[in-house]
Amino acid sequence: MIRINLQTEKQSFGRIENLISQVILFAISLFLILGCLQFYHSILQDDIAALENDATQKQAQIYRYKKTIQKVKTLKTRISTIEKKLSIIKELSFKRYNAIFLLNVITESVISKRMWFSSISFDNQLLKIQGLAMDERTVTDFMKKLEETKNCIWISDTFINDLKKNKIAEALLVKISDLKDFQFFEDQEFEFVLDAVLGDQLTEKDKNIIMNSAVTPYFKEVRLISTTKRTIERDTHLTNFIIDCKQNTL
Repeated sequence: MIRINLQTEKQSFGRIENLISQVILFAISLFLILGCLQFYHSILQDDIAALENDATQKQAQIYRYKKTIQKVKTLKTRISTIEKKLSIIKELSFKRYNAIFLLNVITESVISKRMWFSSISFDNQLLKIQGLAMDERTVTDFMKKLEETKNCIWISDTFINDLKKNKIAEALLVKISDLKDFQFFEDQEFEFVLDAVLGDQLTEKDKNIIMNSAVTPYFKEVRLISTTKRTIERDTHLTNFIIDCKQNTL
């Protein structure tokens, strides 16, 4: 068989050029791809470094916050301890003043030279009085005096809450709250302090509401438990009495 090569040298050279062009284009594309990958890798490295730096800063902040939180917990514990101590001091102070005021109430209510006490006890706001009187009228007069006795004025949370219920303005309540835990034995004394502290802010209506809330009977209830006749001599008769008095809560 006879083969005839009709391809010229020029056509052969064109194929070689085409192949070289393709190789060069591939090399350029590969170079560009590698360059892009290198650039993206550098960006990722920067992001990783930034994240690691941020994480380090966050850890440092967490450590500082932990120390701050521990200090706050310590302060809260100290504050709680101080508040408990203050509460005990307030309670003891109240009991001391209350005991003085109670003795004063009993002393001022006694019908002079017509009655004598044999026993006085006070527990959980309940006063029990036992004694002798010349007659039942004396016992009645004594009980009436106890019922008419006004309480001392104690600026407490209970008192301030009562004023809130009576719709006293918040601005007035804030200033009255500054007097918390103060005690006034006379309503005139408290009225003077109100005028001095609240001044022109205090209307006559609010003043009456505050005074009515502040001035309360010392005893919520005065109850005669028993009376019995007791003969000392043939013509001398005395009355044994037992009285229970329930104190109002301040």
